[in-house]
Amino acid sequence: MTRSRVHLLIAAAIVAASACRHDWDAYDPRLRRLVPPGAGSGGSSADGSSSSATVGPGGRGGSAGYGGAPVGRGGAGGGGGAGGCAPLGGAGYAAEVEADGPVAYWRAGDPVGSTFAKDEVSGGDATCVGVVTFGVPGAIVGDADTAMALDGTSYLTLYDNFDFVGSAPFTVEAWVKPDVRDDQYRWLFGKVIYDAMNHRTGYLAFTRQPGMDAMGFQRWLDEVPKAYVNVSDPPPPSVWSHFVARFDGQRTGIWLNGMLAGEGLPDTTALPDHRGAFHWGADPAGTSRWIGSLDELAIYAAALDPCRIEAHYAAVAKL
Repeated sequence: MTRSRVHLLIAAAIVAASACRHDWDAYDPRLRRLVPPGAGSGGSSADGSSSSATVGPGGRGGSAGYGGAPVGRGGAGGGGGAGGCAPLGGAGYAAEVEADGPVAYWRAGDPVGSTFAKDEVSGGDATCVGVVTFGVPGAIVGDADTAMALDGTSYLTLYDNFDFVGSAPFTVEAWVKPDVRDDQYRWLFGKVIYDAMNHRTGYLAFTRQPGMDAMGFQRWLDEVPKAYVNVSDPPPPSVWSHFVARFDGQRTGIWLNGMLAGEGLPDTTALPDHRGAFHWGADPAGTSRWIGSLDELAIYAAALDPCRIEAHYAAVAKL
């Protein structure tokens, strides 16, 4: 075969490959799969390292946007995902959550002036630190149950709970409506402890302003990130979004409005039991506080199936 003929075949192959990738962002070697538009890969440092010096509180790396539109009071749009994951017929959002057996579930509809948020499942009420504002409009349209708001001076603590020792799978779910998106790492939740050298161990999730690490879900051991994912598009301000952080025993993943926003590299590093407190809306020191409203907070001692995550979102999106 002549050299010119080889060049023509190579050029044709490149054109064909470009045409095939028109409907896909790229092949991501970290995930070993094609990444569809809006699904985002996330999960590794920009330089491929896992050094804590490069990852920082929110880590490095990023992903494409999550797609989908926020739904709830002020939001619009249809259900996320490809369909086929219908919610339980007419049962409502709370029934969807309870059907998946959460180990804790705070609907956040407590009376105005409450000093704790009632756990609907196990009695593990969350204690308010500072003034948490209850009675604000909730995420579920048509549901009289209200939500709570954190103003940057308050958060909730569960003390030493929800360790998920070793590489045990778990899922944390909430409806979130941020009032602020800035350059601060504003913790949605976390259970982290720092040692004498200020090295962290545990897990956390945060949101920031749009950018390389605008939202993340991370596991840490001795200040080294383990099984973490960061994405570039945080929940939009002033509207409700459905947020799910899941660790399946190998990978961390974030879902927004029923769709996978990003998934990290596999890492089965075992995390130890520790005495740090679980917080909603703040880091262990009670700083890095989240500002905005929270509703329908749930924790599961299992990795929710993506189809069930979609069904939870669809239970509200289709109202």
